[in-house]
Amino acid sequence: MLLLGITLTGSIAHQEAPSQVAFEAIAAAHFSALYVKRDTLSQASAEPLVLRVTPLGNGSIDDLRPAAAWMREHWNVRLVVSPNGVPLYFTDKDITSRGDPSAIGSSLSTGVALERVPPRVMGCVVAHELGHVLGLGHAPSDDQLMWTHCTGKRLDTLETSKAERNAIGRLHQITAYTLSGPVLWAYREA
Repeated sequence: MLLLGITLTGSIAHQEAPSQVAFEAIAAAHFSALYVKRDTLSQASAEPLVLRVTPLGNGSIDDLRPAAAWMREHWNVRLVVSPNGVPLYFTDKDITSRGDPSAIGSSLSTGVALERVPPRVMGCVVAHELGHVLGLGHAPSDDQLMWTHCTGKRLDTLETSKAERNAIGRLHQITAYTLSGPVLWAYREA
């Protein structure tokens, strides 16, 4: 029977422990965008970027407040809860991402999955993963929000680079393309 399974699938599927959930499974079940397009401006805008988000799973608005405040102050991004936003899937299970059990957040351009962690870390994880949705990569220093790991440092002590602020300032809009048609996830306030 095992040989038949290997022959049909081409590999042995990785089984998660009951306390774990694979990021890939969350993405398949909850992220409906087929692809996402980021349109940019020739120069940075002073107008806020509105980013629509849709909390899913067992997340709440309270999980977004610290990230929203930090993103508004440092990136000029205003988070708005909307049924047509970037999916933010919150879970009490341990997320494994590409086989890495240490991930507490993971993202694609099509959505974000987050473990429910203590509030002092949650804001960092939410803002960091939304930074990836906005097109940012990892930063080289642990005093920056986009460093590879959210540490125990308070969110309000973390910095962002001028290049990151400029990249976000140049975003005009983010459109997700789904089977139902295009959905505007982010846009500049006029």
